[in-house]
Amino acid sequence: MNRTRLNVWIVLLAVAAIAFALVSRPRDGGNPFGAYAAAPLVAGEGLGDIRVGETTLGSFLERFGPGLPSALYGDDTALEFGFARAGLSFRFWLEGACAGTVQALHGTGLRALGDARRFTRDHPECSLQRLSAIEVASGASERATFWRGESTAGVRLRMPREAAIDRLATVPAASGGVLGLGPEAEEAMLVRFVDVDGLQVWFAPDRSSSGADAWIVTRLGVAAR
Repeated sequence: MNRTRLNVWIVLLAVAAIAFALVSRPRDGGNPFGAYAAAPLVAGEGLGDIRVGETTLGSFLERFGPGLPSALYGDDTALEFGFARAGLSFRFWLEGACAGTVQALHGTGLRALGDARRFTRDHPECSLQRLSAIEVASGASERATFWRGESTAGVRLRMPREAAIDRLATVPAASGGVLGLGPEAEEAMLVRFVDVDGLQVWFAPDRSSSGADAWIVTRLGVAAR
C-alpha cells in the first residue's frame, strides 16, 4: 500500500515538473526579441522602443543580455551585440572613459560581458553609453527570417530589389538624386542604397531562388543622427 502511494507521488511530481517546464519555457523559444518580430525599423529612430541615440548600454544589457558580443578597437572603439536567432545586431560607439575601459580590457573584455549585469556594475562609465546603430538581417529563406516588419517607405527584408528601390523613391525630399549609392556600390551592381534619413539597405542575390538574377533586400540598418 505504501509502495503504491509512493509510486503515485513520484508520477505526480514528474507530471508537475513537466508542466512547470512547459509553462516557464519562453513562448518564443528563448528569443528575447519576440515582441519585435513586426516592430517598425525607422531611420534615425530605431526598432520599436529600442532607440538609437537614446537606449543606454546598461538598460540594453539588462533587458536582452550580450548575445554574441564583439568589439572594434582602434582610433574609435565600439561594442557590438549580435543575436543570430533574430538576425539582429546592435552597435555602441564608445566615448570618453568607457572607450578607455574597453580598450584596457582588450582580449578579456568580451569574457567580462558574459556577466552583463556585473560588467555595467563594475564599469558604470559604460552604463550610459548610447545605442549608435541597429541592423536586421534576412535568414536563408522567407521562413527562416525572423524580422517581418517594415522600414522607412515600407521596405522589408527579402523584398525584390526593384520593388525596394521604387519604395525608397517615395521618401519625402528624396527626389532630385538625394537618394544615393553607398560606398560599396559597383558599376551596374547596386549593393547598398542609403536614403536621406540614413536608412541603409543592402542587396544580394537570393540564394534560395534558382534565378541567378533575383536580387533581394538582405539587410537593413539605421543609425543615430
